[in-house]
Amino acid sequence: MLLRILVTFTALVALATLGASASHEAHELTGEPVGGTGYADGIPVAPDAAGMALEFPARKVQLLSWLTSEELTGRAQATNDIWGYVSPAGREYALVGHERGTSVVEVTDPLRPVVVGYVRGPRSFPRDIKTHGEFAHVSNEKGRGVQILDLRGLDEGRVRRRGWVRDLGLRTAHNLTVDPVSGWAYLSGSNLSGGGLVAMDLADPRRPVVPVDATWPEHYVHDMLAVTYDAGPYAGREIVFAFSGFDGIDILDVTDKQDIVRLGHLVYPGLGYCHSGALHENGRVLYVNDEGDETRELVEGATTYVVDVTRLEAPRFVRAVTSGSPAIDHNSMVRGQRLLAAQYTAGLRVFRIKQPKRPRQVAWFDTHPEDDETIFGGAWGVHAALPSGTILVSDIQRGLFVLALE
Repeated sequence: MLLRILVTFTALVALATLGASASHEAHELTGEPVGGTGYADGIPVAPDAAGMALEFPARKVQLLSWLTSEELTGRAQATNDIWGYVSPAGREYALVGHERGTSVVEVTDPLRPVVVGYVRGPRSFPRDIKTHGEFAHVSNEKGRGVQILDLRGLDEGRVRRRGWVRDLGLRTAHNLTVDPVSGWAYLSGSNLSGGGLVAMDLADPRRPVVPVDATWPEHYVHDMLAVTYDAGPYAGREIVFAFSGFDGIDILDVTDKQDIVRLGHLVYPGLGYCHSGALHENGRVLYVNDEGDETRELVEGATTYVVDVTRLEAPRFVRAVTSGSPAIDHNSMVRGQRLLAAQYTAGLRVFRIKQPKRPRQVAWFDTHPEDDETIFGGAWGVHAALPSGTILVSDIQRGLFVLALE
Protein backbone atom coordinates (compact mmCIF):
# COMPACT_ATOMS: atom_id res chain seq x y z
CA MET A 1 0.00 0.00 0.00
CA LEU A 2 1.35 3.37 -0.95
CA LEU A 3 0.68 6.30 1.33
CA ARG A 4 1.08 9.98 0.83
CA ILE A 5 2.98 10.85 3.97
CA LEU A 6 4.16 14.15 5.26
CA VAL A 7 6.18 14.08 8.35
CA THR A 8 7.39 16.73 10.10
CA PHE A 9 14.46 21.33 17.91
CA THR A 10 18.69 22.70 19.99
CA ALA A 11 21.23 25.21 20.85
CA LEU A 12 21.24 28.82 21.64
CA VAL A 13 24.10 31.22 21.87
CA ALA A 14 23.91 30.46 25.59
CA LEU A 15 21.77 28.23 27.79
CA ALA A 16 18.01 28.71 27.49
CA THR A 17 14.78 26.98 28.43
CA LEU A 18 11.91 25.89 26.24
CA GLY A 19 8.38 25.71 27.57
CA ALA A 20 4.89 26.30 26.19
CA SER A 21 3.09 24.50 29.00
CA ALA A 22 3.72 22.46 32.11
CA SER A 23 3.79 19.37 29.88
CA HIS A 24 6.57 20.72 27.67
CA GLU A 25 9.95 19.06 28.28
CA ALA A 26 12.48 21.68 29.41
CA HIS A 27 15.99 21.51 27.92
CA GLU A 28 19.37 23.04 28.59
CA LEU A 29 20.50 24.04 25.13
CA THR A 30 24.18 23.64 24.52
CA GLY A 31 26.79 25.18 22.26
CA GLU A 32 27.81 28.28 20.33
CA PRO A 33 26.78 28.82 16.68
CA VAL A 34 29.71 28.51 14.29
CA GLY A 35 30.63 31.53 12.16
CA GLY A 36 32.89 31.75 9.15
CA THR A 37 33.15 29.68 6.02
CA GLY A 38 31.45 26.36 5.50
CA TYR A 39 31.98 24.07 2.53
CA ALA A 40 30.66 24.73 -0.94
CA ASP A 41 31.65 24.97 -4.60
CA GLY A 42 33.98 22.00 -4.28
CA ILE A 43 36.27 23.62 -1.70
CA PRO A 44 37.23 20.88 0.80
CA VAL A 45 37.87 23.21 3.73
CA ALA A 46 35.55 23.32 6.74
CA PRO A 47 37.07 25.45 9.50
CA ASP A 48 35.53 25.59 12.96
CA ALA A 49 35.13 28.74 15.05
CA ALA A 50 38.84 28.68 15.93
CA GLY A 51 39.86 28.34 12.28
CA MET A 52 40.91 24.69 12.62
CA ALA A 53 40.08 22.29 9.82
CA LEU A 54 37.27 19.89 10.72
CA GLU A 55 36.78 16.34 9.64
CA PHE A 56 33.24 14.98 9.73
CA PRO A 57 33.29 11.21 10.36
CA ALA A 58 31.03 9.49 7.85
CA ARG A 59 30.09 6.12 6.44
CA LYS A 60 28.39 5.85 3.05
CA VAL A 61 27.26 9.49 3.20
CA GLN A 62 28.89 12.22 1.11
CA LEU A 63 29.18 15.88 2.08
CA LEU A 64 28.10 17.99 -0.89
CA SER A 65 28.05 21.41 0.77
CA TRP A 66 27.77 23.12 4.14
CA LEU A 67 26.62 26.66 4.96
CA THR A 68 26.87 28.14 8.44
CA SER A 69 24.06 30.22 9.91
CA GLU A 70 26.23 33.30 9.35
CA GLU A 71 26.33 32.55 5.64
CA LEU A 72 22.62 31.79 5.61
CA THR A 73 21.37 34.81 7.56
CA GLY A 74 24.20 37.32 7.88
CA ARG A 75 24.88 36.54 11.55
CA ALA A 76 25.90 33.53 13.63
CA GLN A 77 22.76 32.26 15.34
CA ALA A 78 21.26 28.99 16.46
CA THR A 79 19.69 26.86 13.72
CA ASN A 80 16.71 24.58 14.26
CA ASP A 81 14.28 22.91 11.88
CA ILE A 82 14.60 22.02 8.20
CA TRP A 83 12.17 21.40 5.33
CA GLY A 84 12.41 20.94 1.57
CA TYR A 85 10.45 22.48 -1.28
CA VAL A 86 10.25 21.89 -5.04
CA SER A 87 9.09 24.75 -7.26
CA PRO A 88 6.67 24.12 -10.17
CA ALA A 89 9.71 24.26 -12.46
CA GLY A 90 11.37 21.43 -10.52
CA ARG A 91 14.03 23.49 -8.73
CA GLU A 92 14.84 22.31 -5.20
CA TYR A 93 15.11 24.40 -2.05
CA ALA A 94 15.94 24.08 1.64
CA LEU A 95 13.87 26.04 4.15
CA VAL A 96 15.98 26.46 7.28
CA GLY A 97 14.74 27.66 10.66
CA HIS A 98 16.89 29.86 12.88
CA GLU A 99 16.52 31.59 16.23
CA ARG A 100 15.54 34.86 14.54
CA GLY A 101 13.92 33.81 11.27
CA THR A 102 13.87 31.49 8.25
CA SER A 103 16.39 31.23 5.40
CA VAL A 104 15.69 29.80 1.95
CA VAL A 105 18.49 28.14 -0.03
CA GLU A 106 18.38 26.76 -3.57
CA VAL A 107 20.01 23.32 -3.64
CA THR A 108 19.17 22.32 -7.23
CA ASP A 109 22.95 22.09 -7.65
CA PRO A 110 23.77 20.63 -4.24
CA LEU A 111 27.48 21.38 -4.66
CA ARG A 112 26.76 25.09 -5.11
CA PRO A 113 23.86 26.14 -2.87
CA VAL A 114 22.52 29.65 -3.37
CA VAL A 115 20.94 31.64 -0.53
CA VAL A 116 17.73 33.13 -1.94
CA GLY A 117 16.63 35.11 1.09
CA TYR A 118 16.04 35.39 4.80
CA VAL A 119 12.76 36.36 6.47
CA ARG A 120 12.83 37.54 10.06
CA GLY A 121 10.31 36.34 12.62
CA PRO A 122 9.77 36.50 16.37
CA ARG A 123 12.93 35.54 18.24
CA SER A 124 12.17 31.92 19.12
CA PHE A 125 14.53 29.02 19.19
CA PRO A 126 11.98 26.35 18.25
CA ARG A 127 10.69 27.21 14.77
CA ASP A 128 8.95 24.65 12.59
CA ILE A 129 8.37 24.93 8.83
CA LYS A 130 6.03 23.09 6.47
CA THR A 131 4.87 23.80 2.91
CA HIS A 132 1.57 23.47 1.09
CA GLY A 133 1.18 24.56 -2.51
CA GLU A 134 3.52 27.48 -3.12
CA PHE A 135 3.44 28.73 0.47
CA ALA A 136 5.27 27.87 3.69
CA HIS A 137 3.84 28.09 7.20
CA VAL A 138 6.19 28.73 10.10
CA SER A 139 5.47 28.27 13.80
CA ASN A 140 7.26 29.81 16.76
CA GLU A 141 6.96 29.85 20.57
CA LYS A 142 7.20 33.60 21.21
CA GLY A 143 4.16 35.22 19.59
CA ARG A 144 2.42 36.83 16.59
CA GLY A 145 0.90 33.56 15.34
CA VAL A 146 1.89 31.32 12.42
CA GLN A 147 3.92 33.11 9.74
CA ILE A 148 3.03 32.71 6.05
CA LEU A 149 5.82 32.80 3.45
CA ASP A 150 5.11 33.27 -0.27
CA LEU A 151 7.42 30.97 -2.27
CA ARG A 152 6.10 31.84 -5.74
CA GLY A 153 9.11 34.03 -6.55
CA LEU A 154 11.88 31.65 -5.47
CA ASP A 155 12.98 30.80 -9.00
CA GLU A 156 13.37 34.54 -9.61
CA GLY A 157 15.41 34.92 -6.41
CA ARG A 158 12.89 36.26 -3.90
CA VAL A 159 10.86 35.08 -0.92
CA ARG A 160 8.19 37.22 0.74
CA ARG A 161 6.40 37.29 4.06
CA ARG A 162 2.70 37.12 3.32
CA GLY A 163 1.23 37.64 6.79
CA TRP A 164 0.20 35.81 9.95
CA VAL A 165 -2.46 33.36 11.13
CA ARG A 166 -3.98 34.63 14.38
CA ASP A 167 -7.46 33.08 14.37
CA LEU A 168 -9.05 32.44 17.77
CA GLY A 169 -6.18 34.27 19.48
CA LEU A 170 -3.47 31.97 18.10
CA ARG A 171 -0.07 33.32 19.18
CA THR A 172 2.37 30.44 19.54
CA ALA A 173 2.89 26.84 18.48
CA HIS A 174 5.79 24.49 19.01
CA ASN A 175 5.23 22.51 15.85
CA LEU A 176 3.02 21.95 12.84
CA THR A 177 2.47 19.22 10.29
CA VAL A 178 0.60 19.20 6.97
CA ASP A 179 -1.36 16.47 5.22
CA PRO A 180 -1.05 17.38 1.49
CA VAL A 181 -3.93 15.06 0.58
CA SER A 182 -6.55 16.65 2.82
CA GLY A 183 -5.08 20.15 2.66
CA TRP A 184 -5.16 20.53 6.44
CA ALA A 185 -2.37 21.50 8.84
CA TYR A 186 -2.23 20.56 12.51
CA LEU A 187 -0.63 22.65 15.24
CA SER A 188 0.84 21.19 18.42
CA GLY A 189 2.07 22.78 21.63
CA SER A 190 0.21 26.00 20.86
CA ASN A 191 -1.40 28.50 23.23
CA LEU A 192 -4.79 27.07 22.20
CA SER A 193 -6.51 23.89 23.37
CA GLY A 194 -4.11 23.32 26.26
CA GLY A 195 -1.28 22.63 23.82
CA GLY A 196 -3.19 19.77 22.20
CA LEU A 197 -4.01 19.31 18.53
CA VAL A 198 -5.45 22.32 16.66
CA ALA A 199 -6.56 21.95 13.02
CA MET A 200 -5.86 24.66 10.41
CA ASP A 201 -7.55 24.67 7.00
CA LEU A 202 -5.15 25.28 4.08
CA ALA A 203 -7.74 25.25 1.29
CA ASP A 204 -6.31 28.68 0.49
CA PRO A 205 -2.71 28.47 1.79
CA ARG A 206 -2.43 32.25 1.47
CA ARG A 207 -5.19 32.66 4.06
CA PRO A 208 -5.30 29.66 6.41
CA VAL A 209 -8.29 29.37 8.73
CA VAL A 210 -8.44 27.89 12.24
CA PRO A 211 -12.05 26.74 12.72
CA VAL A 212 -13.78 26.87 16.09
CA ASP A 213 -13.78 23.52 17.94
CA ALA A 214 -11.51 21.74 15.45
CA THR A 215 -9.30 20.64 18.33
CA TRP A 216 -8.26 17.69 20.48
CA PRO A 217 -7.31 18.97 23.97
CA GLU A 218 -6.99 15.69 25.89
CA HIS A 219 -3.16 15.66 25.95
CA TYR A 220 -0.41 18.17 25.34
CA VAL A 221 1.02 17.20 21.93
CA HIS A 222 4.67 17.87 21.12
CA ASP A 223 4.77 16.84 17.46
CA MET A 224 2.57 15.04 14.94
CA LEU A 225 2.48 13.09 11.71
CA ALA A 226 -0.60 13.41 9.47
CA VAL A 227 -1.52 10.74 6.91
CA THR A 228 -4.48 10.03 4.62
CA TYR A 229 -4.67 6.29 3.95
CA ASP A 230 -5.49 5.42 0.33
CA ALA A 231 -5.90 1.65 0.72
CA GLY A 232 -6.63 -1.04 3.30
CA PRO A 233 -9.05 -0.96 6.22
CA TYR A 234 -8.46 2.77 6.86
CA ALA A 235 -8.79 3.91 3.24
CA GLY A 236 -10.16 7.44 2.99
CA ARG A 237 -9.55 8.20 6.65
CA GLU A 238 -7.18 10.91 7.81
CA ILE A 239 -5.04 9.88 10.77
CA VAL A 240 -2.75 11.88 13.03
CA PHE A 241 -0.03 10.13 15.01
CA ALA A 242 0.41 12.45 18.00
CA PHE A 243 3.64 12.30 20.00
CA SER A 244 2.37 13.43 23.36
CA GLY A 245 5.43 13.87 25.56
CA PHE A 246 5.07 12.20 28.95
CA ASP A 247 1.78 10.58 27.82
CA GLY A 248 3.21 8.48 24.97
CA ILE A 249 1.60 8.03 21.54
CA ASP A 250 -1.98 8.98 20.66
CA ILE A 251 -3.52 7.86 17.36
CA LEU A 252 -6.32 10.18 16.26
CA ASP A 253 -8.93 9.95 13.52
CA VAL A 254 -9.22 13.56 12.30
CA THR A 255 -11.39 12.88 9.24
CA ASP A 256 -14.19 14.89 10.86
CA LYS A 257 -12.48 17.97 12.26
CA GLN A 258 -15.44 18.71 14.53
CA ASP A 259 -15.42 15.20 15.98
CA ILE A 260 -11.82 14.07 16.42
CA VAL A 261 -11.65 10.57 17.88
CA ARG A 262 -8.76 8.83 19.61
CA LEU A 263 -8.46 5.36 18.11
CA GLY A 264 -5.43 4.10 20.01
CA HIS A 265 -2.87 4.92 22.69
CA LEU A 266 0.50 3.43 23.64
CA VAL A 267 2.94 3.85 26.49
CA TYR A 268 6.00 1.93 25.30
CA PRO A 269 8.72 0.50 27.58
CA GLY A 270 11.32 3.16 28.36
CA LEU A 271 9.00 6.13 27.80
CA GLY A 272 10.79 9.32 28.81
CA TYR A 273 9.35 12.04 26.60
CA CYS A 274 7.69 10.93 23.35
CA HIS A 275 8.97 13.51 20.88
CA SER A 276 8.35 12.70 17.20
CA GLY A 277 8.25 9.89 14.68
CA ALA A 278 8.20 8.65 11.11
CA LEU A 279 5.93 6.13 9.34
CA HIS A 280 7.06 3.35 7.03
CA GLU A 281 5.63 3.68 3.52
CA ASN A 282 3.58 0.52 4.11
CA GLY A 283 1.61 2.45 6.74
CA ARG A 284 1.97 -0.33 9.29
CA VAL A 285 5.19 0.48 11.19
CA LEU A 286 5.90 3.64 13.18
CA TYR A 287 9.40 4.70 14.26
CA VAL A 288 9.30 6.78 17.44
CA ASN A 289 11.90 9.23 18.78
CA ASP A 290 12.01 9.82 22.54
CA GLU A 291 13.93 12.81 23.89
CA GLY A 292 13.79 11.85 27.57
CA ASP A 293 14.92 8.23 27.67
CA GLU A 294 18.62 8.95 27.13
CA THR A 295 18.76 11.97 29.45
CA ARG A 296 17.03 10.00 32.22
CA GLU A 297 19.30 6.99 31.62
CA LEU A 298 16.33 4.75 30.83
CA VAL A 299 18.22 3.32 27.84
CA GLU A 300 21.83 2.92 26.75
CA GLY A 301 22.37 5.07 23.70
CA ALA A 302 20.20 6.85 21.14
CA THR A 303 17.12 4.66 20.89
CA THR A 304 14.35 4.39 18.30
CA TYR A 305 11.14 2.55 19.22
CA VAL A 306 9.54 0.34 16.58
CA VAL A 307 5.74 0.21 16.88
CA ASP A 308 3.34 -1.96 14.89
CA VAL A 309 0.34 0.18 13.87
CA THR A 310 -1.36 -2.35 11.59
CA ARG A 311 -4.37 -1.98 13.89
CA LEU A 312 -4.59 1.69 14.79
CA GLU A 313 -6.90 0.83 17.67
CA ALA A 314 -4.22 -1.42 19.22
CA PRO A 315 -0.68 -0.16 18.54
CA ARG A 316 1.95 -2.68 19.67
CA PHE A 317 5.54 -2.09 20.79
CA VAL A 318 7.89 -4.36 18.82
CA ARG A 319 11.46 -3.49 19.79
CA ALA A 320 13.94 -0.76 20.60
CA VAL A 321 16.85 -0.11 18.23
CA THR A 322 19.97 1.89 19.10
CA SER A 323 22.57 3.57 16.91
CA GLY A 324 25.24 2.77 19.51
CA SER A 325 25.86 6.43 20.31
CA PRO A 326 25.13 7.98 23.75
CA ALA A 327 23.52 10.93 21.92
CA ILE A 328 19.81 11.82 22.01
CA ASP A 329 17.64 10.98 19.01
CA HIS A 330 15.44 13.85 17.82
CA ASN A 331 13.72 13.95 14.40
CA SER A 332 13.48 11.43 11.57
CA MET A 333 12.04 10.79 8.11
CA VAL A 334 11.46 7.70 5.96
CA ARG A 335 12.59 7.65 2.33
CA GLY A 336 11.98 4.38 0.54
CA GLN A 337 13.86 1.62 2.36
CA ARG A 338 15.77 4.02 4.59
CA LEU A 339 15.00 5.64 7.94
CA LEU A 340 17.06 8.80 8.35
CA ALA A 341 17.40 10.15 11.89
CA ALA A 342 18.90 13.37 13.27
CA GLN A 343 20.47 12.33 16.56
CA TYR A 344 21.87 15.57 17.97
CA THR A 345 25.62 15.13 18.72
CA ALA A 346 25.71 11.86 16.71
CA GLY A 347 24.60 13.72 13.58
CA LEU A 348 22.70 11.89 10.86
CA ARG A 349 22.14 8.15 11.32
CA VAL A 350 20.72 6.02 8.49
CA PHE A 351 18.92 2.71 9.02
CA ARG A 352 17.91 0.19 6.39
CA ILE A 353 14.25 -0.78 6.81
CA LYS A 354 13.76 -3.36 4.10
CA GLN A 355 12.56 -5.48 7.00
CA PRO A 356 10.37 -2.72 8.49
CA LYS A 357 10.35 -4.08 12.04
CA ARG A 358 14.11 -4.68 12.10
CA PRO A 359 15.94 -1.43 11.30
CA ARG A 360 19.66 -1.89 10.74
CA GLN A 361 22.13 1.00 10.84
CA VAL A 362 24.02 1.21 7.56
CA ALA A 363 25.36 4.77 7.27
CA TRP A 364 26.01 8.00 9.14
CA PHE A 365 27.39 11.51 8.91
CA ASP A 366 28.56 13.21 12.11
CA THR A 367 27.83 16.96 11.98
CA HIS A 368 29.13 17.32 15.56
CA PRO A 369 32.58 15.66 15.50
CA GLU A 370 33.66 17.09 18.88
CA ASP A 371 31.80 14.44 20.89
CA ASP A 372 28.67 12.29 21.19
CA GLU A 373 27.58 13.61 24.57
CA THR A 374 24.02 13.24 25.83
CA ILE A 375 23.24 16.93 25.35
CA PHE A 376 20.97 19.09 23.21
CA GLY A 377 23.39 20.19 20.51
CA GLY A 378 24.23 19.09 16.97
CA ALA A 379 21.84 17.75 14.32
CA TRP A 380 18.28 18.95 14.85
CA GLY A 381 16.40 17.77 11.78
CA VAL A 382 16.59 15.91 8.49
CA HIS A 383 14.62 16.23 5.26
CA ALA A 384 14.98 13.46 2.72
CA ALA A 385 12.02 13.82 0.36
CA LEU A 386 13.53 15.89 -2.48
CA PRO A 387 13.13 14.12 -5.87
CA SER A 388 16.89 14.30 -6.52
CA GLY A 389 17.63 12.30 -3.38
CA THR A 390 19.58 15.20 -1.87
CA ILE A 391 19.47 15.05 1.93
CA LEU A 392 19.18 18.17 4.06
CA VAL A 393 20.35 18.24 7.69
CA SER A 394 20.06 21.21 10.03
CA ASP A 395 22.62 21.51 12.83
CA ILE A 396 22.13 23.81 15.80
CA GLN A 397 25.68 25.15 15.82
CA ARG A 398 26.71 24.61 12.20
CA GLY A 399 23.71 25.50 10.05
CA LEU A 400 22.83 23.57 6.87
CA PHE A 401 24.46 20.40 5.58
CA VAL A 402 23.66 19.14 2.07
CA LEU A 403 24.40 15.42 1.81
CA ALA A 404 23.94 12.37 -0.41
CA LEU A 405 23.88 8.66 0.29
CA GLU A 406 26.70 6.82 -1.46
